[in-house]
Amino acid sequence: MPHPTPLCRTTVLAGLLALAPAIGCSGKAEDTAAGTPTSAVVWSGWNHTWDILSHRISLAGTMMNEDGSFESLMVGGDWSHDGLDFPTYRLHATEVTSTGFVVAHGLTELTLGPEGTTTIAESVDVPGINEMDHQIVVLRGFTIDASVEQGPDYPANYDASLGYCSNGFGFGVSAPDVSGTDVSFDVNVAVRWGEAGPEDPIDRSDMNGAIPFAQTGVTVGWTVIGWNGDWSEGSGSATLDQPHTPPYSEQLALSASDLGLSVSGGTPGFPVLTAFDLGVSVPDNASQGEYLRSYGVELSGESSVEVSTEVTNSSVIETASVRFTPTINAGWIGLSDSSADVSLVTLSGEHDIGAVTIPK
Repeated sequence: MPHPTPLCRTTVLAGLLALAPAIGCSGKAEDTAAGTPTSAVVWSGWNHTWDILSHRISLAGTMMNEDGSFESLMVGGDWSHDGLDFPTYRLHATEVTSTGFVVAHGLTELTLGPEGTTTIAESVDVPGINEMDHQIVVLRGFTIDASVEQGPDYPANYDASLGYCSNGFGFGVSAPDVSGTDVSFDVNVAVRWGEAGPEDPIDRSDMNGAIPFAQTGVTVGWTVIGWNGDWSEGSGSATLDQPHTPPYSEQLALSASDLGLSVSGGTPGFPVLTAFDLGVSVPDNASQGEYLRSYGVELSGESSVEVSTEVTNSSVIETASVRFTPTINAGWIGLSDSSADVSLVTLSGEHDIGAVTIPK
């Protein structure tokens, strides 16, 4: 079956956070950027964990809203419904008020075909950003939705809304090209479904037959930031075979030092996430997908990037050992405004299955 070209729609949610007063009063965007504080919220990761079982992924992700609230989304297969399980969450952001600081938020929405990866070119106009020392694009969340309309060759014997076993997923934004106030960059998407293995106690042959035809809805949130100050960045990766001693193996998260990721900078400042890929496989079968209990990338730090990242399948039903292969690209934004206010925020709790708004 020929795969449709991914469809993309970009929505700019905020772009003139500090610039409108300057344009109205003096016509000079750089005056406001230099002298009037801008307040904004920047995403710094998430963790989602099912309370009881590992599940297929039907609906997953989190999106930070402009006001600092979050959309948190978790739906698994049919065993995750009817009060049988509940998602727990940790959602992270940084609240920033600083001079020499401009921000624009946006979304990239697409339908991803069975190939599982794509790159979308984006551009957005951000007045005043060319007056800043640095310009960067960072992530502010993502959603994965298996329940979108499927193509004519999709098998009738499997309901896409029940989701699929996972080989992992990842999202990223490239370094921007800035021409005047126009900011251009790429959004990279990977959502990899994997067939259930022979040790699965439940026959998933219908799911396995549907995966080669699966269409997946994806949204990637991003934030364009321009600022005066310093910038440092780095990338880290690792491979971890999670312990497999069911039920409920004591499974592990990886830190920045485990990943070989070392990024530090001046204060005041804060960490940002530009890309991540959470690879999931079974050690003796790299293409096999698995049910997932938890997944996330969480950033923190007062003068350097601290990381906690995990994928686990610890559960009463633990069908195979999981090999976790994360790659994390992160940076540190150091602000030249010594009086800038920087506050790390974490929201945590448990919510109903589905898409839920978590207030600030």
